[in-house]
Amino acid sequence: MTWEKDRRTTVASITSEPLQTPKEAAKFLRVHKKTAIRYPREKRIPAIRLGGKLWRFRSSDLTAWAASQIESGCQPDE
Repeated sequence: MTWEKDRRTTVASITSEPLQTPKEAAKFLRVHKKTAIRYPREKRIPAIRLGGKLWRFRSSDLTAWAASQIESGCQPDE
């Protein structure tokens, strides 16, 4: 029963948020479209693969990833 509940929660979270194409994700991240496709292949950003070829991105995942990149940047010594 737990698996079914987890599956419903996952499916609900995927379908409740519109998915972005690699072109839209690239525009948001300010990178080239090919870079937006390469990042999930390298497991650098979370993405959903549809039909074995198409990549889609959730806005919340992209926002969280971008924020983590800002936070992990070099900080000046105090």
